[in-house]
Amino acid sequence: MKRTLFLILFALLPFLPLVSQNRFGIKAGAAAVLTPVYDISRGSVGIEPGHKWGFGFHAGVSFCLSNDVIFFKPELLFESSTFEYIVQNNYETKMVRQSINRLNIPLLIGAQLDMASIYFGPSVAIKTGLPKALADVEGFE
Repeated sequence: MKRTLFLILFALLPFLPLVSQNRFGIKAGAAAVLTPVYDISRGSVGIEPGHKWGFGFHAGVSFCLSNDVIFFKPELLFESSTFEYIVQNNYETKMVRQSINRLNIPLLIGAQLDMASIYFGPSVAIKTGLPKALADVEGFE
């Protein structure tokens, strides 16, 4: 146990100078996203995109640990996108809005060069709830 603890602390030793060079940030903005196309037509129900683009927003926080060249930047972002679809059910046609919400958690590692940044890392996307059904027809999901 002591040996494992010593190895972990020794591995973290190069990151000690990073503790004094950290930044906290808040992110927010608007987004334009291509509407997902569902090729759905079953019986008397047909669904097609109402517009080519969907709109939404994103907001979150980020934290950056860095030295002169290398940085580690975990983020926590909430994204919400809204799309409009034309739903044709028998002889009724209506426009239905569908919102998709998700929580993104990217863990970025990168390098700051003179005028450019290069970064990579994994990103986890978690859907927060299911989108609303586009059509209320029995046997149609």
